Parts: sequence; C-alpha cells; structure tokens
Amino acid sequence: MKLDDLRDELRACEAMAEAKVSIDVTKVREKGLRATRSAMRRLAVWLWLELATNAVGVLLVGAFLGDHWREPRFALATLPLHVMAVGHVVFGAVQLTGLRRLDYGGPIVSIQRRLERLRLGRARMTAFSLLASPLLWMPLLVVSLKGLFDVDVYATFDHAWLVANVVVGALFVPVAVWGARRLVGRFDGSPVLERLRREIGGRNIAASQAFLAELTRFDGSAEAG
Repeated sequence: MKLDDLRDELRACEAMAEAKVSIDVTKVREKGLRATRSAMRRLAVWLWLELATNAVGVLLVGAFLGDHWREPRFALATLPLHVMAVGHVVFGAVQLTGLRRLDYGGPIVSIQRRLERLRLGRARMTAFSLLASPLLWMPLLVVSLKGLFDVDVYATFDHAWLVANVVVGALFVPVAVWGARRLVGRFDGSPVLERLRREIGGRNIAASQAFLAELTRFDGSAEAG
C-alpha cells in the first residue's frame, strides 16, 4: 500500500469518526430537548389550571365586593383577597408567556437562563404567598363565613380574639423574614433543603434544568474529545 493511499484511508476514518460523534451529540441533544419540552408541557397544563382557579377566585371575590362595597367592614376585608387573586392571575399569565417564548432551537445556555427566570419567579411568588397567608387568614374567614353562610364574624366572634389574630398575623411576617435571613447559607448542600427548593421552584422546571445540565456536560465532553 502506498503512503498516499494510507493517508487517504486515515483521513476517511477520521471523517467517519467525526461524523459519528456529531450524530451522537445530535441524538443526545434531541433526546434531552424532548424531555425538556415534555416537562414544560406538564408545567403549562398546571399553569393553565392555576390560572383558571385564580380567575374563578377573582370573579367570586369581586362579586362579593360588589354586593358589600357599601359595608366598610366587609369591603376592607375583601380588598386584600381580591388584590392577591388578581396578582396570581397576572403572575400565571406572565409564566405562560415565558414558556411560549422558549426557543428550543437556540443555545442550551439561553434556555437555561429562561428556565431559571421561571423558577425564580415561582419561588418568589410561593414565598410571598406563604408570608402573606397569616395576614389573609382573617379576611378570608370574614368573607367566607359571610358569603357562604351569611354569618357576620364581627358580630359572632369575640373582638379580642379577632384583634389577636390580626396582630399575630402581622408579627409573623417580620419574624419569618428575620429567621430566613439568619438561616441563609447554613444548610447549603443539605438534601432536604435541595428537595424543598425543587418543590418550591416547581418539579417540572427542576427536571428540565437537570436535563439541560446533562446536555451541557455532554456537549463539553464531546468538544473536549
């Protein structure tokens, strides 16, 4: 065999190897993106359900407010519930818009950034809702009992008990914020904390981030090889 023929064969083998690596990378990328799309479709269904539920809440609370807007004790209790329900509707619409703007044909890093924004948004809304829930407990009680059973909480329950619940709810927020700041960084690396973060940020987003992280590592290994 001549030297030129040997060189041609080596070049042909190299070309075949490069083509095989390219095909493998493409297949892995397509598989990872399919998994990401599937997780995002599940998230979209969940977001639509949340949006519909919150929209019904807006309508119900708005109807109650329309019926009792001339009664300040009921109107004032309704306003924070209405604001919270509207806020959740707007948040759901923003999240759905963010999902629609995901470009699965673009760079993996770009997809990761958008998913991280979605995750942070859900985490912040969840944290805000948890912090606000003690403050909304009393308005919810007032509106629910009046709307469902025509029971006037102000006339039925002891005023001292009502005031105590409002005060406890108001004190809970700064105490919870202070405690959260004190604990920041103390449990980094904890499996329990990581699971809690995934739950708060959304399982589907966390799963998609894991798929994309694997793709990023695979791309890096392929390039290094």
